[in-house]
Amino acid sequence: SKLYKTTQCREQGKYMSTLNYNQQHNMLLLLSSSNNSNNNNYNNNYNSGNMGNSNNNSRGGGGSKKRKKRHPRTLTEINEGYIGSSCCVRCTQKHRYCIFKEDNTKQCIGCMQEGISCQLLGNSWKHSSKKSTLGKRASCVCCAGRKKKCIYDDKEDKYNYNTSCFHCTRNNKVCWPGVSFHGMRQNTSKLFSGVDTTFVMDNNLEELVACVTFMAAANFKPTVDHPMACAPITSTQRPARARNNYGLVQHQFSHGDKLYYKMSSYGSGCGAASVGTTYNTNYLRPITEDMQSLQRQVHSKLKQHAYLVPFLKTFNHLQFSINGNKGYHTSTCGMIQTGMHCDVTYSFSKDEGIHCSPSMNSQEVNTIVAIITIGHPRVITFERVIWREGPTDVVVEKKYFILSHGSLFILHPLDERPALRDKNDNTTLTYWKHGGVRMMCNNQTCDNRCGPMCTAANKNICSFSLGLRCCTHNRIVDVETWVDPLSDNDRHKFNLSELTRSQKDWNIKASSMLLEYSESGEDSTFEDWLLCATQQVCADYYYNKD
Repeated sequence: SKLYKTTQCREQGKYMSTLNYNQQHNMLLLLSSSNNSNNNNYNNNYNSGNMGNSNNNSRGGGGSKKRKKRHPRTLTEINEGYIGSSCCVRCTQKHRYCIFKEDNTKQCIGCMQEGISCQLLGNSWKHSSKKSTLGKRASCVCCAGRKKKCIYDDKEDKYNYNTSCFHCTRNNKVCWPGVSFHGMRQNTSKLFSGVDTTFVMDNNLEELVACVTFMAAANFKPTVDHPMACAPITSTQRPARARNNYGLVQHQFSHGDKLYYKMSSYGSGCGAASVGTTYNTNYLRPITEDMQSLQRQVHSKLKQHAYLVPFLKTFNHLQFSINGNKGYHTSTCGMIQTGMHCDVTYSFSKDEGIHCSPSMNSQEVNTIVAIITIGHPRVITFERVIWREGPTDVVVEKKYFILSHGSLFILHPLDERPALRDKNDNTTLTYWKHGGVRMMCNNQTCDNRCGPMCTAANKNICSFSLGLRCCTHNRIVDVETWVDPLSDNDRHKFNLSELTRSQKDWNIKASSMLLEYSESGEDSTFEDWLLCATQQVCADYYYNKD
């Protein structure tokens, strides 16, 4: 430490000799404040027992764990923890420098003068040029470890990740193409996903989005969910978000006196166990004309960006979600609406290496998910996690996005792909998980744990979301009930496996739970809250609009 400080002072002395008196005085003040800050950080780390093997703790007694800092729920907290580019999208596209206001709002003065919303480049999926070629493949993991370039079998399509390089093919190895991050300007997190905060308004989609949202809310059907290691519960009473699914009708046919639809389905892979919706309440309804119109318009707007086109497929599924306390809970902003997860999961085996199983993933691999938010803003967490021959829980870094009213959030498939993301490290693969979704707290003075003031401020806040995606799985659905065929005879006719004894038992349990839910009047609790919350959304965001 002494040697380092001596060397540091010698180098500073050489530099100071080249400055005039005023410059030296200002530099000494800057160095003094910096050293004081470093000393304070050192002392804080030492006292809290964070250095070396020390078990010292400011509270004393046996090294009790320090209370973890909560996830951010206010704009100030998110801005303080921001990681990424210091430029906004507008200034980057115009090749200008950003000048921000000094009030921690991350609002660029140029954007403020033009009356537009300022979006930091590191938070947006937009880049400096619509013709950018971000997302091309790089050297595979094997060749990157050898510090050699890859020669792929498919030399034309630079976005084709389902190929092998010459070296891996010759040596009979499983090839895992890497991801190129070249062109990500000052974005240290190497994230393709992001938010466009004014997408709906900029593209004149407000009326269409409102029609789809409020129609889906008015026709919402509660389900009975039985997540892993959890007791069954009605979806409208869960702390997590409640959701309904809508799929594109691929084919319709009659069998006996019943009409059936074959529709695109999401959540019928590994997500079926994590959500755990019972078969007799797993509703799948056909997409309406307004929903199809919204999907087409969002798809056409995204196609204007060249770096998104290779990962865009026609949307055939829409998931409508309700986020809030639903009238049953008090700590609205403290509840996790969605847990940490990946929409597309990767597996590992010695024979296949890293691979993506089609049966485990109902969403088409390497396709974009677009999520529109209506109502109260939410905070979504991204965690970069280490991959060691399979997913782990070792978190490298975290990042937060605000999903505000009228925004379009894009989940890019390359973020969930295990890849080399650290400079000068050709061995450690990491990938991004997302979730930990919380409602933003209306109490701006809240900076520790939410209390009674937060409960009162967040009573009727509600946030709706529309998730658009392309799915490869299909389900056969009875038009009368909007669920799969349940009887053994009907399932035999469509070559579907019979339901297990436990699945049949859960169906019986779900029916009795929904009956009790209706007869006890608990359904009216949710419906009254939904009505108040919807009126609040209309008052806050659609005032004086038809």
